[in-house]
Amino acid sequence: MSDESPSTMAINNGHDKRKIKISKDKVKSSFYYSDLATRFLETEDYVDISGLGRAISKVCLTVEYLKSNNVITVKKIQTGMNSSVELIVTVEKGPNHSEYLKSMEERKKSPPMHDDD
Repeated sequence: MSDESPSTMAINNGHDKRKIKISKDKVKSSFYYSDLATRFLETEDYVDISGLGRAISKVCLTVEYLKSNNVITVKKIQTGMNSSVELIVTVEKGPNHSEYLKSMEERKKSPPMHDDD
């Protein structure tokens, strides 16, 4: 069994292997999902970012953050209704994708900031 939570797991069957499922989990921020989508786009032509119910606002926030920084371009927006309302946003690499990847690596290398006052 995988250590990944269902909210971040890419399902490995057919089309769904390119899907990031965002949950309403408060532990993972929109920045986490932004970085994850950017990583997926290193090897994939496109990624579906999706969420159900209350997680839809986090999907919108994640997509808008990446779009406003030209990291992604939105290819398609879909809505659905299963047991809850679902939003699926299909995205592909934007003009600043490579620069964002570099900034992700820099953030990982830099030590955490501490308030020593």
